Amino acid sequence: MERGRRRAKYISIRYPEKIQTEKIKSAVTAIINNISNKLQFPDKPMKIGETFTQEIPMAMPVPGFTNMQMNIKLVYKLISVNNDIANFDIDQSMAMDLKTTTNGAEVTISGNGKGSGKLVYSIKQNYMSSMVSNINFNLSMIMEGITFKANASANASYLAVVNEL
Repeated sequence: MERGRRRAKYISIRYPEKIQTEKIKSAVTAIINNISNKLQFPDKPMKIGETFTQEIPMAMPVPGFTNMQMNIKLVYKLISVNNDIANFDIDQSMAMDLKTTTNGAEVTISGNGKGSGKLVYSIKQNYMSSMVSNINFNLSMIMEGITFKANASANASYLAVVNEL
């Protein structure tokens, strides 16, 4: 797979009707922009079955606290290339950590997760056109000696459309 040099002029993201608030839309947009802007393919053309790995540090806002530091590790495996469209499987893992003080109490939040996904990349347009992600994660929060634990899963799909300006 060889990448083109052309950059998308404008990318819009379609949200499901369930996502109505601007805060959620802007958070999702920020995450997608962070991942798509940091998506760096290898310098040499890839062959079917080859992989490459990226680690993406992120800061996620946590209401009432400071930003939670996250590190997302993505392993992309090229599955196919057809009509200038590259299809990848994604193996992903994440780790998060936050230590802060709120109302005089020390709070520690940590977590980790694993998941999988799919990425469709337009070679001709040089942008990520869609991504599907499924991840399961564990969270732990310790506050004043009390530990709270949670297990969660997140399923997301993103579709970007390029409109020439």
